[in-house]
Parts: sequence; C-alpha cells; structure tokens
Amino acid sequence: MKITVCELNDDPMAFAEDWEALAAHVKAEGSQLVVLPEMPFAPWFALSPHYDASVWQSAVKAHETWLSRLAELAPAAVITTRPVDIGGKRLNEGFIWDQAGGYLAAHHKYYLPEEESFGKPRGTSAATAALRPSSAGGLRSGS
Repeated sequence: MKITVCELNDDPMAFAEDWEALAAHVKAEGSQLVVLPEMPFAPWFALSPHYDASVWQSAVKAHETWLSRLAELAPAAVITTRPVDIGGKRLNEGFIWDQAGGYLAAHHKYYLPEEESFGKPRGTSAATAALRPSSAGGLRSGS
C-alpha cells in the first residue's frame, strides 16, 4: 500500500498551493491512502488561550467547503479530522473518506489535553471513548 502523509501550510493562500501540489503528488505516485494533518482546512486556532465563537464557526465552514475537494485526491482514501457541532458540543471528529463510500465519521476525540504546547482547541468538548470500526478504500480502522 502506498501512503502519503503530509503537512500543509497554515496560511490559506499557501494552503491552496500546497493542496494543488499534494493532489499532483497523490496522482503521480499512485497513493492509496492520504493522511492529512488534524483539522487541516482552517488556520490552527488551538494555541489561543481563549475560545472565540467566530473563529470556531469559520473553521467549521472552511472544513465543510473543503470536504467537496477530497475527490481531487481520489482514488486514494483520506484520513483526517474536522471541527463539528453535535448535540450542543463542539467536537473534533476523525473521519475517513473515499470515492466509493464518501464521508464516514470514525470517532470524536475524547482525550484533549490542556497542555499549552499541545494546543487543544479552546471551547471543544471531549467525547466518549467510543471508537467505531470504519472501512474505506479497502482499509479498516478502529478495530
């Protein structure tokens, strides 16, 4: 299996350039799985000591917008996380995406350290420890 693990620029303009280069690399190398950084589609807001609702909502919207572009990495499956609002909680949702099955939520992070260097997204909630086995692109995770 060919796996691509990457870092992407935090600046939105540079991120767009990185994304184009990533898509070209995935196609050229025949990657079967792409592992993206945590919450990659918005500038990293977790280092701020204060929760800002507008920053959170901006990150949620950015991730919703970029989800449609995961198809640019197909046929590779993609694993990453995104900020979501569920049941009145702000969560960091891990998911797997592939062309055949689309988006599949795999888990919600339940261990969110408060260490300054870690940068837990302020205002997020810890989820329960449930991890659902998930499959995409011939891969199985969480089991």
